[in-house]
Amino acid sequence: MLLSCRALRREVEVSMVSKLLEIAQKKHCSRVKILFIANDKNISAHNFLESLCSLRIAKKIDPNTYLLLIDKNKDIKTLFRKTITKPDSLINEKNSTNTGKLPSFCISHPVYVYKIFENYCKKEGINVNTLCNQSNCIPIVDQLFQNILADQNNNLKASFHSIGASSLDALRLIHGIFDETGVELTLDDVYSSTSLLQLKQQVLAAVANIQTAMLKTENLLLPPSQHISSQILSSVQDALYKYQVANPQSSIYTMPMSIRLQGELDLNLFVKALGIVIRSHPALRIQFFEDKNTDTYYQSITEDIDLNVSLIQGCNDIEHHIDQLEQTCISINEAPLFRIQLISLNKTDHIFILLIHHLLFDGWSYNIFFKDLSTAYRGLQDSTLSQSSYFKRISYLDTVNDTLSFDYSKQILFWRKKLDGLKLALIPADDLSKQEGMGRYQHFELSSHLTKELECIAARFNTTLFTVLGTAYDIFLHYQTNTPDVAFGTIVTTRNTHKQASIIGCFINALVLRTYVSEKLNIVDLLKANQKNYTDCLQNRQVPFGDLIEAMDNAYSEHNNPFYHAMFMMQEPIVHINIPGVKASKYREGYNIARSDIILELQKESRKIHGGFYFNHNYFSTTRINNFVKEYILICHEITQNVEQSVAQLLLHIHSLKKE
Repeated sequence: MLLSCRALRREVEVSMVSKLLEIAQKKHCSRVKILFIANDKNISAHNFLESLCSLRIAKKIDPNTYLLLIDKNKDIKTLFRKTITKPDSLINEKNSTNTGKLPSFCISHPVYVYKIFENYCKKEGINVNTLCNQSNCIPIVDQLFQNILADQNNNLKASFHSIGASSLDALRLIHGIFDETGVELTLDDVYSSTSLLQLKQQVLAAVANIQTAMLKTENLLLPPSQHISSQILSSVQDALYKYQVANPQSSIYTMPMSIRLQGELDLNLFVKALGIVIRSHPALRIQFFEDKNTDTYYQSITEDIDLNVSLIQGCNDIEHHIDQLEQTCISINEAPLFRIQLISLNKTDHIFILLIHHLLFDGWSYNIFFKDLSTAYRGLQDSTLSQSSYFKRISYLDTVNDTLSFDYSKQILFWRKKLDGLKLALIPADDLSKQEGMGRYQHFELSSHLTKELECIAARFNTTLFTVLGTAYDIFLHYQTNTPDVAFGTIVTTRNTHKQASIIGCFINALVLRTYVSEKLNIVDLLKANQKNYTDCLQNRQVPFGDLIEAMDNAYSEHNNPFYHAMFMMQEPIVHINIPGVKASKYREGYNIARSDIILELQKESRKIHGGFYFNHNYFSTTRINNFVKEYILICHEITQNVEQSVAQLLLHIHSLKKE
């Protein structure tokens, strides 16, 4: 049983715990965990513990079977961002009678304050090691490293960068360790460790130093609250929603994906599996509405939803059909905000097309969707899975509330300093007639040899592949704009906890990565500068981009981003649908939608880096983009050939190669 309380007044704090323990005794609970949260600066956790110990309340229950957790006074907005219910309903005999136990109320990531209780245990002869044993943490930390870094062939003697891990892997590791142990790591901690083994030892040492008992976050978290009927939009959702309201016919935030499925696919089971996934993820069942009195937008989750699956037999011109679908505007006035099509070319050849609005879905969500779809299909196929057993009831709206309550005032100060004096540098446009909605995509690949060489550069200088490719993009932008002060935008995840890794939703933010590209600098010095630059920016990624623009007193419109008009992103490889007897592959790369003037999007898959330029065809011609592809590949090649050369030498060589 987990008993938790929030102290409201000094005179009731001890009596409240005493009452809780009396109820626990009546329920014959053999193991009790108490979480005390000091919500008043006048109430000292130290004094509370002394009072509790002096009354010897702990003597009422076997001291070896209970754990006392105390949370430090913190910023209340941050501290209670995951509090689900009101503390005054804690002692509820009616609820406890119905369920056989007291309702549990908790808060995320408690900081364990232990010293006072440790002293009390010593006086009373209690064996502290039975409560706090570092060995309990070892298998959990081991599992985190294995699960998150398994794709990189986890080698404990290797460093984080030498195994080719990405910044997303680092964030997952940081969040997972914090969720499971309470130990806070930074990106610098992960990047600077000489080996994964050293990083593990650092985590376990931190656990030992704070004398924390292992209590998994999942044991503290309640089942998703069902009483929340609506929630205000997150900052990124609010921006996307307002754009769509202002441009109701625009398909710019439609996310299309087409997957070819070749083999013995049971269409009926496939549609049922789709239904299970959609019902399992509340984000896919969101509907939006406006409170006209307050001019505020809200979202709620509906149970009654049409799956919107269209089955089409044959198609004469699939390319044209998909082009038309990509231009489809998904109405945000009613749920669902997605469209699904299954085109059957023949009995063993199908194309699965998913169109979904960005309000519900980010790039991270693709892999969650496809993994769950595969699991549901296989379970239905061998009768080991029912729709009810797969229903997860993930509390999506509570996770949105987490993002709303984040205090990013310190991060705004970082960005004010970082972006001070930045002027938008534009790549000169081609002389083209203006047309509406002319997004284009130009795909290209880096050879497996060049990919390996770039990875070697990253490992050699203890940085990520993103940093190496981003540095090449900085040089590319400097070359195109003829200015040393360059900046590009990138999209990052705002998933703050390891638990959010399995939730479909829109958890993203835009960052500005600004670099001073001096032609006197050696490439290696630019790489090292960008390693710190990108890491600092990533650690300050929570400020909503719209709020940042307001804080910097800049104007923003659809075609007037004050900080950048070029973007660079490294995407995770898509985990394709995994169905026995069915081969799944992308039907085609990219889509003809441009959300910025020019975007370079890359990913590493099958030992090659591949991706392409998304571009506004009103701004750049296809011929110009083809030249951009050649120039970027040349820059990447030059970096691998001589990382000690200066930027000026690299560009001089690019000039000579272009003339040839």
